[in-house]
Amino acid sequence: MLFLLIRLYYRLKKMQQRIRTFIGIPLPGLEGLVEWQDELKQKLNGEKVKWNEKHLWHLTLKFIGDLEPQKVQSLCFALGNEFSGSSQGQLIVKGAGIFGQIRNPKVVWAGIEDSSWLQNIWHQTQAGVIASLDMERDGKPFRPHLTIGRVKYLKNTKALFDEVKAVKENRWGIVQVRYVVLYKSRLTTNGPIYSEIERFPLGYGV
Repeated sequence: MLFLLIRLYYRLKKMQQRIRTFIGIPLPGLEGLVEWQDELKQKLNGEKVKWNEKHLWHLTLKFIGDLEPQKVQSLCFALGNEFSGSSQGQLIVKGAGIFGQIRNPKVVWAGIEDSSWLQNIWHQTQAGVIASLDMERDGKPFRPHLTIGRVKYLKNTKALFDEVKAVKENRWGIVQVRYVVLYKSRLTTNGPIYSEIERFPLGYGV
């Protein structure tokens, strides 16, 4: 833990501005889902959809927003303590869905099966944020998902809903989770750029 804090101190010392942050779990290696996203891109060619690149795929545990560097250091210390006694686990990525109405879809997502292990990780995330940042507990329900794309404008909404319905029972893969990540998010005209601020290894395997 001491080594982590020293390394983090010098890394954050270089960051003078506030840092846009969130906590999540990376979701690599879902080739079937990549293929389905490619099919959607072809069938919705010309539509205004911002597709998330596969190297950015993740499960968001908590979006925090802009933080000063010293607050990031406090958060890392709290999260390191929270996750040190947690077990590793698995995430099952299955099916797909849409946030928004049929005439106005907003987000295309792949489902992530909930579990007692995932709920525990989510509650530990909330506890670490509250302890270090003095924030109130998020009252929103936890709806684990992986964002595939964000719809800006769509003429053929039926095509999208038909494609999502067709893969409702598809299992895209199982991801072994060995760590949780505190991310930095930088917004650009070409979309967000994510980088890792710190990884928090989970204590022991399943």
